[in-house]
Amino acid sequence: MTLIRRIDAGAWPPQNEGFVFRDWIKGRHAGQTLIEFYTSVHPASANLSQWEVRIRNGQVAVNDVEAVEPTRVLRVGDVVSYRRLPWVEPPSPCHVDVVYEDADMVALSKPSGLQVLPAAMFHQRTVLSLLRRVYGGGDSGAGGGGSGEAARAGPGAAAGAEAGADVGRGAVVAGGPAGVAGDAACACSCSSEAKAQGGGAQQAKKERQARQQRQRQYLDVPAPVHRLGRGTSGLLLCARTTAARRRLTELMISKTAAAAAAAAGTLLASNSASRSPTTLPEATSLASDSDREAGNTAAADASGAAALAALISSAPASGSGCQLPLRKFYRALVQGRVKADQGRVDVPIGPIPHPGVDRGLFAATPDGKPAASVWRVLERRPGPGQGPPPGAGAAAAADAGAATTQGAEALAAQGPVVGAATAGQAAPAVSAEAGCMEAECTLMEVEILTGRPHQIRIHMAAMGHPLVGDPLYGAGGRPKVGMDAAAALADEEGGDGGSADPGEGGYGRPGDCGYYLHSLELHLPHPITGQPLRLRAPPPPLLMTTLERQEILAVEGLESRGREDGRGP
Repeated sequence: MTLIRRIDAGAWPPQNEGFVFRDWIKGRHAGQTLIEFYTSVHPASANLSQWEVRIRNGQVAVNDVEAVEPTRVLRVGDVVSYRRLPWVEPPSPCHVDVVYEDADMVALSKPSGLQVLPAAMFHQRTVLSLLRRVYGGGDSGAGGGGSGEAARAGPGAAAGAEAGADVGRGAVVAGGPAGVAGDAACACSCSSEAKAQGGGAQQAKKERQARQQRQRQYLDVPAPVHRLGRGTSGLLLCARTTAARRRLTELMISKTAAAAAAAAGTLLASNSASRSPTTLPEATSLASDSDREAGNTAAADASGAAALAALISSAPASGSGCQLPLRKFYRALVQGRVKADQGRVDVPIGPIPHPGVDRGLFAATPDGKPAASVWRVLERRPGPGQGPPPGAGAAAAADAGAATTQGAEALAAQGPVVGAATAGQAAPAVSAEAGCMEAECTLMEVEILTGRPHQIRIHMAAMGHPLVGDPLYGAGGRPKVGMDAAAALADEEGGDGGSADPGEGGYGRPGDCGYYLHSLELHLPHPITGQPLRLRAPPPPLLMTTLERQEILAVEGLESRGREDGRGP
């Protein structure tokens, strides 16, 4: 059943209900004191003196008993918990749009600025909280959970933003097996039923087990099965059943593994050719705009399309035997003029040390895991005072209006796109200034063949074109010089952490917004039926092509004239 509707909280509460973070003490931490444990395991959350104040204020407990002595020695098996007091979360959108829904999965269109899972400063203003309002009994709770507790979730300011390092890990934490309360009620009912029937106890037990098994198939709340950055808008897949979650996770893992193997081969070949095993490969350009500048636009289009199609078709198939059964397409607005029309980036991505991020910040690094992205230019947008770019005629505009990469013709038989603005959803408002920027920029379409954290932000920066407005990643795919994420910690605790503007020497964090990136389309087989699906979330105006904006303005004009005609005598 396909639904197009909005889940809207109306307004978030002024502050959340606080949060409890729990840790289980293992052998390597046994013998440490409370203060030693917290300063070594969660250094991004507070310094030594701040942790001491928290402990003495009664915000820390051991085995659910308040512990106010920082020198308390910990033993294996102890459960330590830190109770963070209620705080005012930063401003955030309070809605998501449902673009597809059935008994097994839900596809959402998320606005930029909305956190998916509880992390860092956001524990109530999240997608998970909104889902609980509809699917979880209406209790938004702190961080979207009724208990306001986080099992094994670190209290660090920025650590949570990178917590989704493994595909599907956040989903498992967010949505456990459903039917706990229902199981108890069912057991009670079945027990009484068995007693009444006397010799039917065995039959009642079988029926109870069957009902419990059916209930466990459904999750309390639809669980996100992949990451989507807070500043990224667009499609987010959520599983409603354990079987769907397992299958969707398998699809993503197999896709990433297959593409990573191909990317690793590309990297090896590149390093062998350069005889430098620690050199990051450069982006592969498939077709430059030199032909366009020379007036040979047809040759440029033909050669570029053929090259990109070859890249797509050469990508390895997943374990299911289908050719890349899961495909993800994004829109990105990058800085500067990208000269090539299309290409591929094979730059490894992995964690590097970064102040304020316990597990490290993901960035371009030779020691990272293989990663691959295929991209193509949709529009080149001149800066103020510049003329139209070469090839910006009718043919280029028509080409820019395409929504998928070359080589996607094999997916044409998948049926209509779900989630288009025409399917009962109001089209996004478009202004005449939607395409205006302060400097030259390029609108890109990017298909990620692997699923590394911040992959598009890193890969676009690695090829010399960081996303417009990205406060964290600079040219080369590394954090911008001079940023200090640790300065955010004082801000989180209500203090003065310094300037939050990287341009003024402030800090950059993984969850910072300001960049322009949109999850546009997902092509995948249904996790249960196998039916091909093409899901789409209309992009915001700034990430539309000129042709797309003109089409929406034309539709709005027709609708306006129709309303005027309807008011006539």
